[in-house]
Amino acid sequence: MEIVKKRLPILLLLAIYVGYSLLSFRSFGITNDEPEDYLLGSFLYTKIRANDPVLERSFVIAEDGAINLAFYDRMYLAVLFALSGSINYQTYHLLNLLFFSIILITAYELLLKETKRPALALLGPLALLLTPRLFGDAAANHKDIPFALSYFVAIAAIYFVGKKQSAEHLLVLGITFGITQSLRSVGYSIYFIYLIWLLVQEKKPIWQRSIDSIAQISVVFCVGLLVHFVSLPYLAADPFSRFLELLTNAKSFPWDGPMLFMGKLIHPTQLPATYIPTWFLITTPIATTVLWLASIKLVLKSKLAQLLWLTLGINALILIVAQPTIYDGIRHLLFLLPLIAILACLSVVQLLKGRWRWKKIAIGLILANTLLVLVQYLLLFPYQYTYFNELVGYLPGANNRFELDYWGASYKAAVETFNVQAEADKTYQLYFCGDPQQVKEYATFAYSLTTDISTADLLICHRRGDNHQMIDSFAKKDGFSVERMGVPLTTVAWH
Repeated sequence: MEIVKKRLPILLLLAIYVGYSLLSFRSFGITNDEPEDYLLGSFLYTKIRANDPVLERSFVIAEDGAINLAFYDRMYLAVLFALSGSINYQTYHLLNLLFFSIILITAYELLLKETKRPALALLGPLALLLTPRLFGDAAANHKDIPFALSYFVAIAAIYFVGKKQSAEHLLVLGITFGITQSLRSVGYSIYFIYLIWLLVQEKKPIWQRSIDSIAQISVVFCVGLLVHFVSLPYLAADPFSRFLELLTNAKSFPWDGPMLFMGKLIHPTQLPATYIPTWFLITTPIATTVLWLASIKLVLKSKLAQLLWLTLGINALILIVAQPTIYDGIRHLLFLLPLIAILACLSVVQLLKGRWRWKKIAIGLILANTLLVLVQYLLLFPYQYTYFNELVGYLPGANNRFELDYWGASYKAAVETFNVQAEADKTYQLYFCGDPQQVKEYATFAYSLTTDISTADLLICHRRGDNHQMIDSFAKKDGFSVERMGVPLTTVAWH
């Protein structure tokens, strides 16, 4: 029973986490991309189960530029549909939260292997839960969180497997790599990481290391590619010509809406060099950032630190060379946050084990910063993903300078609040800035959507990009905003 005893801390934490999920999942609103993507996930499920001839064709041929159905992996969304039996957003949010527990378990196992102490291993999942931009997206981010989860599990698989070359170990790597690369093309970077890791870890002559490593990766790649074929019929139909097509599309995603950065509107294709570093700096808890950077000194003594820093380095190089389309802050880079959090944990472990003169002061500062993060969680709930740290002055300091509720999750609260104030016998001409489903799901008042703001007598709009211009130009007689810390996230106005 030693195995169970060592895992009692994570079992207790998971019990608390499941309780939180059951109590909170109804609080999360539908985000901008959920309606369309969940629908496409149900299409994939129908294709698999019913062999629908129309869907069979649509998933392998991108007709009329309909790349959303063909180019992107919807397997996770199909699984959600299979588990829920229908498109039910609340159920989906609960399932998303429960699936997030996989990353918590993985973090615990990583640190348990590294430290051999259950109490220290618990730092891993706690650090992930205390990373607002990661945990805050767990319920309703059906794109970036599943990829972050699969990427983290794949990196952990490399660490656990090590130099083992049995068929079972290579199969595990192939499956985890395959799921990762199918969710997002940057997942293919995992093979470069694995190759370098093998070359560094082996002590054989370089020529023999190279041959052995390439042989291992070839087996893993074949398994991973099969997984990708299963999850993406479009690629399976013509692997050779469509592989490069998918990579090209991933690099230059066709979205070029305006974004707020440092008080100015910019476009994803014209990002300044400071965009990504700034977003990481102001949205990651300060203690996490300091501890992460301090972990660089552990590279010489910790294999886990070596692997995580190698992974961060490879991805930094990809960003510099490929210059992919990035928007909504660090949303597309959330998969790096678990790596940063675990590296920060390794620094804490060293601090706790060491005899540093200022040890108690350092621990006190870490705990103080943790308390501040928890306070922000309470103030921002259920929009924890809008967290900003002390460097920018929290959410109020980021207002009108950076994107806040870019997901539009606050539409739920906005519509439900207006339900009480709406006139019962009136049909409103509604100008709505989000996906129509975000109002349809919650509205009890009568309305008709209009795309001409001059004909609207009701406006519901979240503050993203240049939306504030429409909000300010609307001639209102009455209105309110969904706010956190005095900052408007979504505005409702009518006349």
